[in-house]
Amino acid sequence: MKRWMILAGMGMALAAGAAATVRAAEAQPWLHVYVTESGERGETVRVNVPIELVEKVLPLVRHERFREGKVRIEMGDSDFSAADLRAVWQAVRASRDAEYVTVEGPDEKVRVAKRGDEILVLVDGSAEKAEKVEARIPLDVLDALFSGSEEELDVQAALQVLARKGSGDIVTVQDGDTRVRVWIDSSEEGR
Repeated sequence: MKRWMILAGMGMALAAGAAATVRAAEAQPWLHVYVTESGERGETVRVNVPIELVEKVLPLVRHERFREGKVRIEMGDSDFSAADLRAVWQAVRASRDAEYVTVEGPDEKVRVAKRGDEILVLVDGSAEKAEKVEARIPLDVLDALFSGSEEELDVQAALQVLARKGSGDIVTVQDGDTRVRVWIDSSEEGR
């Protein structure tokens, strides 16, 4: 009887440990990208990857100006430098909430605003051009992005901060027959 109680106790301890491990795994953030095209030949693409996988693979990607999780900023012949870009970011970061840029054209309206702890980029197409974009970028994610060396944006650092933010949409796009959604949550399947 005593041996069964010890075995039962060990079994319960193992089960509790396994349950804690499962709960910890469930709490891991996942990055989701869904692209859906409607219409006659519409396709759907779903990408669901754990953030920790993205963090491990990102430094391995090497393409033109993108290396080791960082993007090299090249301002070209512009009189505007990467240092100027960082200074503009710091000025916006320190400013009050407002709609800073509005561009209204015949095909679309673009707005860039600071609201609370986010920068919002909103694009609304005209009636003829069914386009809608909404990007919500947390300020501390932008801080991390600008934390790279003078001529770099640190995508890896921004991703790490974004993963700690928890669930939510990052970008949604509706453009005619195409819908794109990028978000983070703790679900493997994405919902």
